[in-house]
Amino acid sequence: MKAGTGWPALEAVAHTLPYDLVICGDQLVPEARLARVAVPTLMLSGGASAEWMRNAAAACAAAIPGAHNTVLDGQTHGVADEAVAPVLLEFFLS
Repeated sequence: MKAGTGWPALEAVAHTLPYDLVICGDQLVPEARLARVAVPTLMLSGGASAEWMRNAAAACAAAIPGAHNTVLDGQTHGVADEAVAPVLLEFFLS
């Protein structure tokens, strides 16, 4: 991984990993907690992202009443502004 161009960015946030792991807990979707979300919710994932990321977004959307799940075709976790902006505009203006 060090040979990759993204290593400096990963190294810069490495100190946050213990916090990420605590928040993720047992890595199960907290369905009971998410079922209490009472605001309009849009879950987004990239179609070119890892399958587990798309599955996690879909599971969270399924647990939140009335949530919308959208997969952005061709996008990764680092979604392009021009791909996400129209989706956000549509969601917030609806």
